[in-house]
Amino acid sequence: MKANRRSIQLARAQRRSMSLPEVLLWQLLRRSPCGVRFRRQYAIGPFVADFYCRAAKLVIEIDGQAHAAGNRGVRDEARDAWL
Repeated sequence: MKANRRSIQLARAQRRSMSLPEVLLWQLLRRSPCGVRFRRQYAIGPFVADFYCRAAKLVIEIDGQAHAAGNRGVRDEARDAWL
């Protein structure tokens, strides 16, 4: 799934400002558990996945308090359906 320029730029910015839960999980995933490689803040199409493993076709999203604000729930549902 080809990422667009906006999502790539957003992913780069998000790598520099990860939340504490994302940082803690990344410390575990970056060691390639079970021999699979994870990427953090990875642009997929118009979206940015918190963590992505191509070999397992797995996307991991860490939803915190920010996802409860405004219309974020609707956007999360659209993202989940697209992915």
